[in-house]
Amino acid sequence: MMQPAATRIRERLNKIVNGVAELLRGIPVLAFGKRVDDNIIFVMPEQHWGEPSPEQRSRQMKLKKDYDALTELMNLFLRQAPSDFVQQFEVADKEFRQWLDLDSNWALSPDLDENEQSIREAGAGFEPFLSLFDVTGTSEVFVVPDTNALLATADPVRYRGCAEQDSFTFTLLPTVLGDLDRLKIEHRNEDVREKARKIITRISGWRNQGSLIDGVTVDRNN
Repeated sequence: MMQPAATRIRERLNKIVNGVAELLRGIPVLAFGKRVDDNIIFVMPEQHWGEPSPEQRSRQMKLKKDYDALTELMNLFLRQAPSDFVQQFEVADKEFRQWLDLDSNWALSPDLDENEQSIREAGAGFEPFLSLFDVTGTSEVFVVPDTNALLATADPVRYRGCAEQDSFTFTLLPTVLGDLDRLKIEHRNEDVREKARKIITRISGWRNQGSLIDGVTVDRNN
């Protein structure tokens, strides 16, 4: 039995929030030195992030990739949402990204527990969206493969089993398309490069049928 989409998104979001909270506990928080100029008033946070280690940068990049894919998925479900609701989502996204991106942040504190609380509060900013989706649900089933899934199985028809019905929307996220473009050139394994090229050729064939943004029918045998 498939889990509701909101449940799956919550699980992925919680995993990312936990990962960010754990990561940022290991990155030093430094105080800005006093900046004095008789002619200039400096307005800036009191604290800033220190330099992450290479290992921390690698973990940050993985979290950002996971988060970008998740927000693309959430935006998919917001296509028909009222504009004020979309704006609320954009605010939540911006507030969480400033922690994930190690941006300048007025909420940043030398107290690690306070920072973790702020991170979790930022993640909770998506709950109004998820709660609404809990209530409204959707009759449309989306299958959203990641890059590894496409490399293993690129034919949408073969996803009917996991969709648990014959008719569904097979959705390709921009991050996945970007991964395929990179893999077809950069991957050290020729088999992977060839698989990526074949998938891109298949997608190009779908484009010949119409706009992928509006959607095309790839199989009519139900």
